[in-house]
Amino acid sequence: AVLYYCLAGAAPFDGKLQEVLHKHCTASVPDIRELRPVICEATSQIISTCMQKERGKRFKDPEELRSALADVLVK
Repeated sequence: AVLYYCLAGAAPFDGKLQEVLHKHCTASVPDIRELRPVICEATSQIISTCMQKERGKRFKDPEELRSALADVLVK
């Protein structure tokens, strides 16, 4: 959510506190490219992976995330 905010300039979910918390738990991950079309698919996928609800669908550790970010930066 922090990376999403840094790149989009807006939070991934909006509304009152209870609404935002509910969306974080239940809503699908918003595609950052709807707000920032210049963001590449790979970066969008990293954000989506980080924000997955199920632990097994997220990066397994910081090294895996670092590697994915490095790959995008190199391209």
